[in-house]
Amino acid sequence: MRRNSPLHHIPDRSPPLIVSYGEDEPPEFRRQSEEFFQAWRGKGLIAELLRQPKANHFSALAGFLDPNSPLLGAIRKQID
Repeated sequence: MRRNSPLHHIPDRSPPLIVSYGEDEPPEFRRQSEEFFQAWRGKGLIAELLRQPKANHFSALAGFLDPNSPLLGAIRKQID
């Protein structure tokens, strides 16, 4: 598991990252996202943590289809 975990393969350099998860995710999914975000920032890399209200592992992706979603807003902000 350690060999395949992104938590243990954070690069030394990277463009900014958005870590996003639905607030209706099970606690372990939320914990893993938070831990990955902290590890990314711990290496001095730029990241934004985006918690999506009323979303889960599947519905959080709907943000890619909604031009007014917080997810697309975060992506647009990063592009600008």
